[in-house]
Amino acid sequence: TSYINHPEAPGRIHCRFPEATILVAVRDPVERFVSEYGHLIRAEKLLFPSGGVIREADVRDAAARHPGLLESGYYCRHVLRYVALFGADRVHYLSKAWIDASPREFIGALYRVLGVDGAFVSPGVERR
Repeated sequence: TSYINHPEAPGRIHCRFPEATILVAVRDPVERFVSEYGHLIRAEKLLFPSGGVIREADVRDAAARHPGLLESGYYCRHVLRYVALFGADRVHYLSKAWIDASPREFIGALYRVLGVDGAFVSPGVERR
C-alpha cells in the first residue's frame, strides 16, 4: 500500500510520530505506471487494449477512470508535503534502480540512515 499520495497521510504520520524518519521508495515513473496499469488489467479494473498495444487514448481513458494511475508517479509533489512537516534531513529516497544496480551499497546507506552499522552486510543482500 502506498501512502505517498494520500493527502492526509503526512499530517497523520507527523501527529503520531513527529520525529520519524521517512523512507520514500521510488522507481522510474514510467515503469511504475506500466506496472500499475498491468495490475489494473489483471484485477479486471481495466480492459486489455485491443491489439495488445497501449495507445495514448488507452492511457487517457485509464487515467480518467483511475486518477491515481498518473498521480502516484508525481513523487516530488507528494514528497514536498513530508519535507514540510519532517524536514529534508529526515526524508530519504530509496530508488529501485539503486537497489537493482548496487544492493550492497544501497543496504549500507539504508542502514546508516536508520542508525544501524553501515558496515554490516546481511548474508542475503545479493539474493533476489
